Amino acid sequence: MYARRVDSTVLRASSQQVAPPPSRDTSATWTVTVGVLFALGLWSAFVSAAFWPGQVDPDTTSAVQDVSAGHYLDWHAPVLEVLWRGLYLVGVHGTGPVLFASVFTLIIGFYLVLRVRFGILGSLFGAALCSVFPPILTWEAHVGTDAWFAALLLAGFGCAARAARVTGRSRNVSLVAAVLLAFLGLAARHNAFPAVAILLVVVVGLWLPSTRRRRRTWSVGLGLALTVVMMIAQIATLRVVDTQSMHAAQNTMIYDLTTLSQREGKVLLPKVADPGQNLAVIVNGTSVEGDEQLIYAPHAPIRWPLEGGDYKTLTRSWESAVLRDPMGYLQDRLRSGALLLGITHPEFWLFEEPRMTSPPKFPSLNRPAISYLSAATLHDNNLYGSVIYDAWIYALVLLAASIVLWRRTVADRVLALLAVAVLLYTLVTIFAVPEMLYRYVYVDVVTGVVLLPVLWPRRSVGTPAHRIGTDVTRLG
Repeated sequence: MYARRVDSTVLRASSQQVAPPPSRDTSATWTVTVGVLFALGLWSAFVSAAFWPGQVDPDTTSAVQDVSAGHYLDWHAPVLEVLWRGLYLVGVHGTGPVLFASVFTLIIGFYLVLRVRFGILGSLFGAALCSVFPPILTWEAHVGTDAWFAALLLAGFGCAARAARVTGRSRNVSLVAAVLLAFLGLAARHNAFPAVAILLVVVVGLWLPSTRRRRRTWSVGLGLALTVVMMIAQIATLRVVDTQSMHAAQNTMIYDLTTLSQREGKVLLPKVADPGQNLAVIVNGTSVEGDEQLIYAPHAPIRWPLEGGDYKTLTRSWESAVLRDPMGYLQDRLRSGALLLGITHPEFWLFEEPRMTSPPKFPSLNRPAISYLSAATLHDNNLYGSVIYDAWIYALVLLAASIVLWRRTVADRVLALLAVAVLLYTLVTIFAVPEMLYRYVYVDVVTGVVLLPVLWPRRSVGTPAHRIGTDVTRLG
């Protein structure tokens, strides 16, 4: 009798595992899909119009110059600039179209993430609300790599979550879209590797058949291998278009050497970088936000950029200083992390004011939009944010999401890994950035805001066949 009971239990479990995963989108027609995209596109156009042709800064201006000249620097995102160059060559100039593409991608990402928890109308409404939440809208309207990375990563995980909910052709299209978005996201930021690697591990885990042995090991191995292949392809692209190296890491090393110099009471920067070797100048030129005054101000004391042998000398000085005082370096970086996350200092530089070189196309929309953004700041300007900008709040949401969502469906698990990816990216960022600017933690805010409603427990419906333990698309 006991053996018969065991056999029947095994048969029931087996029948659950071979059953296709339920799909909320099975009955959705192409008409519905086109309608959803049209609605999201209209809203994206409205948001973009309020800031058209987009908020720009010196990095944006430099990128536009690279695109127009066809000469690229590795300081920004040269692979994406090569794609942007394609628009330029067919006569589509300016930053406006790029702004719309970034906003549209971000709003699609909001929608796809919310679809894990809500229906079509609820997800459309939620995506619209997320896109105009001040801490998101501030950098959403910006034309630059941080906005692009946040949009691409969110949309990539959104497509992966959709692949976990649907079957057949829709599933395959979603997986392919996730891989493409991962490639673009990897190109958007120099430190995107850990977050993109997790996305590709998820994609491979969803693609592998459930019958494969050691599926989790294969997912991790193939996902990491695919990430490396993408990196090699992008490096090859940079060589083909003859990208000029600016050694972007030098700003981080200069920042570390200035903080360690103040800790040790002597100048640790090499003379090739700081000919004056004056500690007082370093102290006076450094603020809690960073050391821009030492590098970019008129008659700045630090030479920049450093190339060739001078850059190698700076690298050796940085390595020597960090190895001589690793605990001091760690303490300084943790202090920087507390500043970056808004724990010990308000978030800094929230959005760009309209510039004379790039005036808004629709002032009647832009003026109330800027007033709306300014109302959520500390001093009614773009410098310091109120508590709703503090990234540590959204980091806690991500931590909660990584735990709570892991206990639900496969699609929820995908979003749990999105939270993990962003947290890992933030950890790397804390040790990589040379300035304590809001844009570096913008992806935390974007992801934390959209995952917060997904955390709300859903009402239990149906049988347990769609739960993690019995779903054929489970991730390992």
